[in-house]
Amino acid sequence: MKVDLDKVLNLEELKIKFFAANTPFYLYEHFSKNASVMQLSLNYTSEILIKYFKNIARKKIDDLETLVKIYAVVIALTLKEYSEVFSFIKSLGSYRFRWFNEIKEIFMSQSSTSQFHDKTSRKIIVLPSYSNETAYDITAFDSKDK
Repeated sequence: MKVDLDKVLNLEELKIKFFAANTPFYLYEHFSKNASVMQLSLNYTSEILIKYFKNIARKKIDDLETLVKIYAVVIALTLKEYSEVFSFIKSLGSYRFRWFNEIKEIFMSQSSTSQFHDKTSRKIIVLPSYSNETAYDITAFDSKDK
């Protein structure tokens, strides 16, 4: 399956968030709540996204759009099932990209907290709007105590 990020990601919105990011937490927070990044996580398997990432990460990145795509793929992977992506996320520090170590730490801290509460996935609804899609994490509104 070919990964076509241009059809899934809202690159213009993500570029704005990327430029505004002054901390790795800001970038992670805004990308992970972005509807198109969530959709990327839902549309493609972990294996396909990791393969896509490794293919691009080997090349010289000299444009903003490719850089934004790489961060979107990594953050989409952090939304996946913990057991599927743990070893890949753990290896992020070996890549040359700014904030990958910090994103790895954010994932590890959130995942360990989730494991203690036996939550393995987030419940997300995507509602269309006039200009783009809006996603809402409804995990907090789940009536079942997990």
